[in-house]
Amino acid sequence: MPATLKDVAELAKVSITTASHALNGKKVNENTRQRVLDAAKMLHYYVNINGRNLITQKTHNLTLLVLNFRGVGDMTEDISYYYQMLKGAMLCAQKYDYSIKFETAFWADIREGDYFEQKVFGRSTDGIIVIPQYKFRCDFLKLLEDESYPFVMVNPWAEVSDMHKVYIDNFAGGKLAAQCAGRHDRILFINGPEEHISAAMIEQGFIAGLLERGIRFEEQGIVYSDYTHEGGYYAMKKVLSDNAGQPTFVFCANDYMATGVLTAAHEMGLKIPQDVSILGFDGMDVSKCVFPRLSTIDVDVSSMGYEAVSRLISLIEHPEKAAGLSPVCISPSLLVRSTTRP
Repeated sequence: MPATLKDVAELAKVSITTASHALNGKKVNENTRQRVLDAAKMLHYYVNINGRNLITQKTHNLTLLVLNFRGVGDMTEDISYYYQMLKGAMLCAQKYDYSIKFETAFWADIREGDYFEQKVFGRSTDGIIVIPQYKFRCDFLKLLEDESYPFVMVNPWAEVSDMHKVYIDNFAGGKLAAQCAGRHDRILFINGPEEHISAAMIEQGFIAGLLERGIRFEEQGIVYSDYTHEGGYYAMKKVLSDNAGQPTFVFCANDYMATGVLTAAHEMGLKIPQDVSILGFDGMDVSKCVFPRLSTIDVDVSSMGYEAVSRLISLIEHPEKAAGLSPVCISPSLLVRSTTRP
């Protein structure tokens, strides 16, 4: 016969209420909590999740949604980037006994369907983390706010309250890249798609940083690509074949494009970093797996996932404190390796 909560309480020599609190993460003395956990383990007792959900009116499920347009660069193809984000998100969710469902969707499908209505009124999930890659019309925000439905926007561009914001300071990352450019005067910037939210902020920061250092930078020095290795490769090959002058510094808005630039430079017989310095962005594992090892603007993507879930759970469990919350900002850092020179 399966063990009951009463059995656990008796073995741990505590009341049933204390045993319940200890097993459900509520505040109890740490020694008492450990005694209850040990008793539960010994008796092979597990909390009845469905029963708890009926009492609390919570599913303990969260949704992480990546929104995209059809036919444009899709960051979800970058498995490493989203793996890092999910790893951080799941680490935080497990800490608070939540589960996460990862979903991707095209904006057209979201607008034509009733995706957000199902989330809000169906209560299949307690809250949602929205990651818009492009500048969408965020009609759904009114529904979420009107219904006081817990949500977080990662790298938001729409006007949302500070309590809902978790973002990477991509503008600061762009300025760090300009710092790495030093006094180079033949600079190439291979950016992501022009309308991509992060790409736009990195570009603004990079140009501002160059201007602060007295470096003139023409718009002709920007090439828009698609965040892939192939995109970086063909962008670099085209620049080198156009006889427009070989760049001495190439900054890419992600590490995958930078590895493509590295390949193209090798094929053209260029020495790195003697002939051309190359800098990536994001600090993905791929930056450590190429030769020479790639210098990059390092972003703690795992931390962003962790903080997004942490903020969402705060909005779910402590809505009365939400109004006083500040936005969460993840600051990048410059990681100099072997593809850049002073």
